[in-house]
Amino acid sequence: AISDLNRALELDPTLVSTRSNLGVAYDTIGEYPKALESLQQVLEIDPNFKDAYFNLGAAYYHTAEYKESVAQYDKYLELDRKNEKAYYMRAVAYRSLGQYESALADATEAIRINQEYSNVYYERGNIHLFTNEYQKAIKDYGTAIGIDPKNACALNSRGRSYQLIADYAKAIEDYTAAIQLDTNFTLPYKNRGNIHYLQQEYEDAIQDFSKVLDIEPDNVEALRNRALAHTQLKNYEAALADDTRLLELSPYDSKTWRHRGNIYLA
Repeated sequence: AISDLNRALELDPTLVSTRSNLGVAYDTIGEYPKALESLQQVLEIDPNFKDAYFNLGAAYYHTAEYKESVAQYDKYLELDRKNEKAYYMRAVAYRSLGQYESALADATEAIRINQEYSNVYYERGNIHLFTNEYQKAIKDYGTAIGIDPKNACALNSRGRSYQLIADYAKAIEDYTAAIQLDTNFTLPYKNRGNIHYLQQEYEDAIQDFSKVLDIEPDNVEALRNRALAHTQLKNYEAALADDTRLLELSPYDSKTWRHRGNIYLA
């Protein structure tokens, strides 16, 4: 696609929609400097080509330049105030900046425009989760799941909200549902494992942490927590193996050095 779009632009450099699509293509494959360059060139040709502002907002977000991302969505919304996705994307950028009130306002506006937009309920749930309003988060995640029952991320996040209010049964139910939808999604395994550990169900915790490590062998948190669970069961050799691997990954982790030292003394 990129080679064809570049060839089209060689023949006619004024094709703004083609140049914009080229920027999107570069953004999709992670070549962000080229994406930004292409999209900025669009605006040099046509400052009112609104999709370029939208796509610049996305590209800047992907490079963690959240303030610039917000600025581009501001410019887009000056030209089109009816696009719920622009409000949604700006809400995500605001949340990444820790500007939760602005993020909440944008998410709520996106919902006003389109009450069937599952992703924005999920995002508003995230904002509530970050601001410790767990019941509100649970409600928004529930709405997202009602619209899109296959939203594994919303199920995991609702489970996290339940976990934070110590409703462990509902948390495990949501984590399990998320896993059933996506067996390679590591977060619900990790979160469910943490609950099993808290409830002293160490074998179940080890099973969940092991599943995380099957998918992500260098997941430091899963290694650490599995080592702790093995220690509770006096599986010292397994705990030592996990600690040793942890120290290969994080050689300056004093807690792991201490934990491994205590195992040798056990």
